[in-house]
Amino acid sequence: MARDGANPNCVALTLTAAKVAGENRNSKGRVPPQTRLLSLARYLSRTLLAALLLTIFDLIGLLLLQGLIDQSTLVLLIFLEGGGGLLVGVGISLSSTPTASRIGHTVLGTTAWSIDAEKYAERVGLKWIIASALLVLIGFVLSVA
Repeated sequence: MARDGANPNCVALTLTAAKVAGENRNSKGRVPPQTRLLSLARYLSRTLLAALLLTIFDLIGLLLLQGLIDQSTLVLLIFLEGGGGLLVGVGISLSSTPTASRIGHTVLGTTAWSIDAEKYAERVGLKWIIASALLVLIGFVLSVA
């Protein structure tokens, strides 16, 4: 496992440090399914909470501005916010691609994105997309109710 000329004890120290740091990997280096499901549930709960909070703010805003809550206005407002969020999420995800980075570097003279910045932008874009899709789903549920 060690590279030529590298200290073989460094590999063991690195693996031990990863275990102490809390990385939950099995002997094959894979994350167990339970950890993945917990991470996915935590990820989805945050986006669901954001979508529900936005819906509650819309309800309060309509109540304060109009004095009543019209269901069709609320549904249209939620669809508008969901659609706008989907566009923003896709824009964030697409702007982080290597092709867009190269075009920006060539046309605008900007610096190229690092790999870490691209991955971070993809994660942020995915959060926007999931939260916006949940808003659209809430809009559909409210329109049927």
